[in-house]
Amino acid sequence: MPFLLSLANFLNGAVWLTYALLKWDPFIVIPNGLGTISGLIQLILYAVYYRTTRWDDDAPPSINMV
Repeated sequence: MPFLLSLANFLNGAVWLTYALLKWDPFIVIPNGLGTISGLIQLILYAVYYRTTRWDDDAPPSINMV
């Protein structure tokens, strides 16, 4: 998943969550709170696994034999 897409997901959820908290609308708080949390988890996973990604274009493709 691209980094900018994960960042946009997190920021979108955070903005709507802030709006919903200011107006206190639980129908907006709950889904956008969950979206903000999932966006944050995506960013954390991206940060954790970024260094383990192989960026070599010359690397041979892996073949999975089942």
